[in-house]
Amino acid sequence: MDSLFSLAGKRAVITGCATGIGKGMAAGLARAGADIIALDIGDLEDTRRAVENLGRECRCYKVDLSVSSDVDEVWIRLLKDAGHVDILCNNAGMQFRKNAFEYPEEMFDKVIAVNLKAPIRTSLTRL
Repeated sequence: MDSLFSLAGKRAVITGCATGIGKGMAAGLARAGADIIALDIGDLEDTRRAVENLGRECRCYKVDLSVSSDVDEVWIRLLKDAGHVDILCNNAGMQFRKNAFEYPEEMFDKVIAVNLKAPIRTSLTRL
């Protein structure tokens, strides 16, 4: 654990935690002493192993952040399981590369749901 930055005893929720920046955040916060609550639509086993190899706890929840009711349900479940959350990293994001004139409305709605609505919902949830 880095002596200048200790998160010992803290719990961090990270969305979009299966790969990339989210997985890196999980490892970094775990190295600083935080237990991790990982959320993603993808496979979280690599993230779980990485965090547990650092000696920290990792709770994993598979959730589609584009579905508001799923976001609400996972928060109820994780708060029941974990008791409290100290840190929230709204990392999940998505995009579809399409010509603006050919961009289907359902794709636009999904991007807005994941990139805008989900962070607002999770941020307004009582931690």
